[in-house]
Amino acid sequence: MLAITQHPTGVLEIIVQDVVDGDDIAKLELVLDRFSLDEASINAVLNMTDAHDFSGKAMVQDPASAERLLCQFDKLGRIAVVTESETFAGMVQAVKGLMPDGAMVRFAPTAQQDAHRFAAHLS
Repeated sequence: MLAITQHPTGVLEIIVQDVVDGDDIAKLELVLDRFSLDEASINAVLNMTDAHDFSGKAMVQDPASAERLLCQFDKLGRIAVVTESETFAGMVQAVKGLMPDGAMVRFAPTAQQDAHRFAAHLS
């Protein structure tokens, strides 16, 4: 499940809880569609502290949705990922290679305020 909130600082907070499924992917796509096509217009905190699994069918069940999400990748600016999981940390490492240097940073759950400051360009 995804909980998505936009903060007054302009930071989009995405909290991943338990399993992410196809409905969550569609919900996220709707939120991303509202942002301009400008490069780096989305700064976000991706909180994966309570994430347990990503359902393989979430991405595979509707490849068109996954492709549309990937097409919005250039909208991403600064992304703070909050996680303790080494599995998710590995995903962060892989995705970091697709982004400008320093645009994605991993934070421990105890450093959530730092994650928000980073995403809001306050640090």
